Amino acid sequence: MSEDLRKVLVSPLNWGLGHASRCIPIIQGYLKKGADVHVASDGDALKLLQNEFPELTFHSLPGYEVKYGDESGLIASLVFQVPGLMKNISAEYMAMQKLQEQENFDLIISDNRPGIKSKKTKSVYLTHQLQFKVKFGGKLAGKMHQMMYKDFDEVWVPDVESPNSLAGELSQSNKPKVKYIGHLSRAQNVLEAKIYDVLLLLSGPEPQRSKLEDELYRQLKSSKLKVALVRGTSVPRLRTHPKFKIIDLANAKEIDQLVAQSKVVVARTGYSTLMDLSVWKRPCLLIPTPGQPEQEYLGNYLSDNKWAKVVNQKNLNIVEQLEEIQKFGYLNFTPFSI
Repeated sequence: MSEDLRKVLVSPLNWGLGHASRCIPIIQGYLKKGADVHVASDGDALKLLQNEFPELTFHSLPGYEVKYGDESGLIASLVFQVPGLMKNISAEYMAMQKLQEQENFDLIISDNRPGIKSKKTKSVYLTHQLQFKVKFGGKLAGKMHQMMYKDFDEVWVPDVESPNSLAGELSQSNKPKVKYIGHLSRAQNVLEAKIYDVLLLLSGPEPQRSKLEDELYRQLKSSKLKVALVRGTSVPRLRTHPKFKIIDLANAKEIDQLVAQSKVVVARTGYSTLMDLSVWKRPCLLIPTPGQPEQEYLGNYLSDNKWAKVVNQKNLNIVEQLEEIQKFGYLNFTPFSI
């Protein structure tokens, strides 16, 4: 990754904000090297990076129309959407070919967007999930994922190899094109006086993001706790509360400040959030997205290693469970560098 590159495209998936946020250190790294960095994405992921890097050149891509059902029918709902997903990938691939003709990138970095690649330049696929830990169909899902990234020149994994990995078995592979690049986090530790009892950091696909937001709001609105909420969506929220500071989308500096100002962080077990927590080392309570096998595995992995307090959403009793929190305990954070 030390080659002399003049023009780089970074393209994160827009499913939650984790893919976009973990691309921030990659963008920063190439900017420091003097590269002309472009960003291609859609939706809130694109808005987040436009807010973070207003001086960059941005390109809009076709969005993925995949919808998450409830936890009981998640896998079945995704299987039925495979034809639509393949159509989305084909559309973004065609858009990428036109973009490459216009811009002539020296390097393309695609964070979980299989259509963002070109045979005319080096194309890299970024993912932390090379294994699928599900009750049924894990091997099939893995093979399908391999088919999606087989034409890329390299696969970059934002983790370190076992036994010190943060993603556990999810990120492990012995394939020759797989490169472990260290962890990707936009997080910084800053010093601030404590203002909030709890910071809610929400993200992820709908409808589960909204369900958790509503449940946390319901449980905390009658408490005496002072709450900061980063919603992780640009969709407006109509309800307010005098003890709640509510932000729709926040940049890295704003989140670092809110983390420093808060006694406790409550978040999903999304992998990008775990990388950030590895920097912050804050007391936290983590809630896996119901029916999302990756987050459920990571929740169990964190609990087994005693790295964090993890609770299932159906068993959430936030006021009581905040008494049982602990500092995030993963100690092998390895920062990415070019």
